[in-house]
Amino acid sequence: MLGSKEIELTFADIDNWQERISKKSFYYRVRQWVEENLSDEQFAHFYSTGKGRPSLSPTRMLTAIIIQLEKGYSDREMDEAAQFDDRVKFALKLSRTPQCRITHASLSNYRKMFLNDDTARKLLKMTLQTATAAGLFDDADKDLVDSFMIHGATSKKDTYTLIRTAMARVLRLSESEGLRNTLESIIEHQEYGKKGKPKIDWDNPAAKQKLLATLVNDARKVKEFILGATVSEELKDAVNLLQLVAEQDIEETDGQIKIRQGVAKDRIISVKDPEMRHGRKTTSYKTDGYKGHVMTGGRDCELVTSTTVTPANTSDESALEELLEQRKENLGQYPEKLLGDTAYGGAETRQAMLDKEINLIAKVPPASNKKDLFSKEEFDIDLNMGSITCPAGQTISIVPKRETKKQVKRAAKGIVKFPKETCDACPLKDKCTKSKSGRTIRIHEQEALLQAARVQQKTPEFKAEYSVRANVERTIAHLTRHGARQTRLVGIAWAKFKFAIHGAVKNIITIPRLIAKYAKEKAVQPVIG
Repeated sequence: MLGSKEIELTFADIDNWQERISKKSFYYRVRQWVEENLSDEQFAHFYSTGKGRPSLSPTRMLTAIIIQLEKGYSDREMDEAAQFDDRVKFALKLSRTPQCRITHASLSNYRKMFLNDDTARKLLKMTLQTATAAGLFDDADKDLVDSFMIHGATSKKDTYTLIRTAMARVLRLSESEGLRNTLESIIEHQEYGKKGKPKIDWDNPAAKQKLLATLVNDARKVKEFILGATVSEELKDAVNLLQLVAEQDIEETDGQIKIRQGVAKDRIISVKDPEMRHGRKTTSYKTDGYKGHVMTGGRDCELVTSTTVTPANTSDESALEELLEQRKENLGQYPEKLLGDTAYGGAETRQAMLDKEINLIAKVPPASNKKDLFSKEEFDIDLNMGSITCPAGQTISIVPKRETKKQVKRAAKGIVKFPKETCDACPLKDKCTKSKSGRTIRIHEQEALLQAARVQQKTPEFKAEYSVRANVERTIAHLTRHGARQTRLVGIAWAKFKFAIHGAVKNIITIPRLIAKYAKEKAVQPVIG
């Protein structure tokens, strides 16, 4: 049954301690926004009508979760803060001697309820409605977009540990279905449930290879058995995960199983959180977990308009569609302009923005040549004349020949090849290509779009508008400083929930400041006439 959030007052509150809470503080602004925008009745669908004992106030629990994420408290630390920190008591509308507890069990239960109800996204949307009503989106025609890495809640594991952990999970689940003894009878390794590494000579390559072969073959035997058995979906999923981690890092030659060189594409790095991935934001910065994507807009582009999270190995632009649709849901329309870095400047993204009638302001990713040779940008591609001219002044047609199968394949990919004879005789060959058959250039199917964008990004107007893009980095700095860089719970759903809460909190504390700022600016404007 739905409970209610009443202000608790006792004799401990007669000194009016609440008045000492700064009106500019995080705690005051959160309480003020919650009082103006949330009520327990909005969460009535969580509960049955007239049955059971009254619940804890859902708005109080949501406020507690907001404070917890903003301050980085664990569940037990949040419980203590609600008992002993006057600022937290003020935000939660509690007496100095609280009559209720914000226990770790209650926090866990309500988090699940709010996650299933998509409350975090709804909260973000409500903050934007507040901002819109205050005029903070008046004459605001642009949004900014960027991403950052989020550390996962679990650590990455090596191949041996992944297989052993996945098998241990399969065995635990199979026990409730009466299959554990059968599975243990068909596998060779008998230490899947034990902590620590298997007791072998880890400096002996032969011993390591033997253990690997045993683990992989055990996984294959279990998979084969489960295929012919009637089991729960949960056990099937666990066996499928076991099969994935057992096969992703190995190669088999002449019956010999060994670890392959390099990292498998889309490699699972944790059994506890199989949605985590290896990822890189730059060549020097890598992480294990997720990637957070954020759009900001409004006046000064300081308000978070949409958020999402993807595995760490996904590209920045892959989340753009979801961000834009969420932005449209939150504010009723797409932004007129979208500013992003070169990660959003590719041809496919540009075409997608054109289709949505969004003016994309982003630099085209620079052409590169890893061998310090001439890049594509140093070639003059004339689409009107259908020709391409190299730095040495040699011109050929960009319409490729289709006389042989190889030429047909190259033509399908838009690859243009300079003749071998031309390149061999060229004095600039050493600066252009190492190929013995001549230099190749790929003409993108959206080459005209890219050329127009390259011309535009050199204009003063583009440079002036593009300079605003840096504002989103300040928003990301704020979000990560307050905990958005780390997710404490496993799974991408929790990561999305947490990030949306961070975005909503950023808006809650930013809206009063922006309202005051623009009210002050309006007050000092000279009166004409």
